[in-house]
Amino acid sequence: MRSATCLCSFVLAACSGHSTTPTPPAPDTGMAAPRCTSTPTQLVTEAEIAPASLGVVGVEVPDLAIDASGLYFNITYTGQNGAPGPTGHIMRFAFDGNPASALADSPNPERFAIVGDTLVWADDSARIRAVPLAGGSVRDVATTTGQPGWIASDGQTVYFNDSDGDKAVALAGGAPQLLTATPAFSASLIGSDLVLADFQNGNLDRMPAAGGTIVQLASGQEGPLYPQPCAGGSALCWIDGGTLQDTVGTLMQLGNAPGAAPRQLSQDSWLWHAHGLASDAAAFYLTTDALALVRVPAAGGAPEVLQMLNGDGDVVADDQCLYYSTLDGVFSLAKDAAAM
Repeated sequence: MRSATCLCSFVLAACSGHSTTPTPPAPDTGMAAPRCTSTPTQLVTEAEIAPASLGVVGVEVPDLAIDASGLYFNITYTGQNGAPGPTGHIMRFAFDGNPASALADSPNPERFAIVGDTLVWADDSARIRAVPLAGGSVRDVATTTGQPGWIASDGQTVYFNDSDGDKAVALAGGAPQLLTATPAFSASLIGSDLVLADFQNGNLDRMPAAGGTIVQLASGQEGPLYPQPCAGGSALCWIDGGTLQDTVGTLMQLGNAPGAAPRQLSQDSWLWHAHGLASDAAAFYLTTDALALVRVPAAGGAPEVLQMLNGDGDVVADDQCLYYSTLDGVFSLAKDAAAM
């Protein structure tokens, strides 16, 4: 589970160079490497994330997003011995065989989302910002009160939370509207509703995205995170991350039938404090504080460990591949790769 106070960082030592951009320009090879195989394929290296010119810096493990053309990730630096870190970046790794390139420079970019042909993110400038996926000028969407913990969008409106609560603002920009003071650490836009996971208080709530009455879906959860549709849209799933004392995570499911109660799909120490959760019709895929990439069958059951990780990163998926981030960079792996 990620937060502004418990994000893992790592130190990369660099020895020479002059460029301050995350990756130098490279010629178009005209050849795209396979997106994934049954063994990990490295797509982005340590050296691309922290170039030699930066010296020794701390770097947070990137978050990830994906569309049909490529991967998107953030680079956030911290300085050493109290010094400010270098300016961070919003990055794009295109599935065309070329290296990753910067879409925008940004002070400590954090939460972000793909919205149509635009990438929207929050940073330490207390703003929601946007840039075209194809590259171009950065524009401001809204100001925030503190660093948002999540961002979602229906293509017209951007939803996010900050220290005031959960808010909405037009993608075109403007003054945010406060929807609720519910302190959701993570949330998803599902249909016309926001599903809010209140990690601290153990609640899962639903409310109209346009604002209105909040309905409690589940209570008494142990650190709920990352709600999303599952079972072909007939249910809602999330991960209960556990606590610092109870180092067990639980994959939960709630059906849409009136009066349905949450049920466990899987419970194991391999699922403790998930940092990323992706799913398809066959399985759930998680990166966790057990420093593992794990797969859980969609119907439930014991987790399968696909890879041990050097650091806790994020995971996203397309129709064939998993993409995950670690202290060593960004990697791909076939969804059906054998368990370790």
